[in-house]
Amino acid sequence: MRTLAEMRAKVRRYISDVRDEEYSSAAIDAALKDAADTLWNMFSAEKNARRFLRKISDDISLVASQGDYDIPDDCMRIESVELKLLSTDEYFAIPFSEGDDVAARFPRSSMSFHSPLFWSDNADGISQIRFYPAPAVSSGVFRIKYAFKPVFPDADDDSFNLIDDTAVDYPVIDGCDAAIEYLSAAMLSYEELDNSKPIGAFGQLFTAKYQELKGSAARGAVRPQRRYVRRSR
Repeated sequence: MRTLAEMRAKVRRYISDVRDEEYSSAAIDAALKDAADTLWNMFSAEKNARRFLRKISDDISLVASQGDYDIPDDCMRIESVELKLLSTDEYFAIPFSEGDDVAARFPRSSMSFHSPLFWSDNADGISQIRFYPAPAVSSGVFRIKYAFKPVFPDADDDSFNLIDDTAVDYPVIDGCDAAIEYLSAAMLSYEELDNSKPIGAFGQLFTAKYQELKGSAARGAVRPQRRYVRRSR
């Protein structure tokens, strides 16, 4: 991945602003950020492309009588929620269900469970999930598999690979920088839109690059995931 300064220079060349007279660095950075957000959202919306952004959270402890739990700050879309009870070494996925539907099938007043049966996104907090029923005891841990949102670089010599302490485990796939640059140039050039997507020269280049990236995900060329190693007791 190119650095922020290199991506900005690329966009300037694309829009023929080589003397830095028409667009400020802040304006180009804003376009790069909007383009990056668009690309991440497109990835997260498609099953194959989502593999580029797949991440696994650290274990989160289940707390007795607590139903709502925070999700990771960089989570864009949850793929699955997995439990590991104190009595086992294995994770197992629990199904998603609408909260109202779950409550109707398992009235809280008449049943008590040691571990949750379902999860939903009907929690009180926006960045939370809700387990139903809430565990009757502190029965284990859970983890979340999700599509994460890469953090935009905040320094000229930073790239999407070099943002935080997870960068070694979660680099952004090569080629994303080119897609972001093409879409930024399309935005700054005010290209004609079709269904909210630019269809000029840069828009077509962006679409072609996105299809190439999506195809590589379908063929299995994806980022390495964090690997869990079972340790002997």
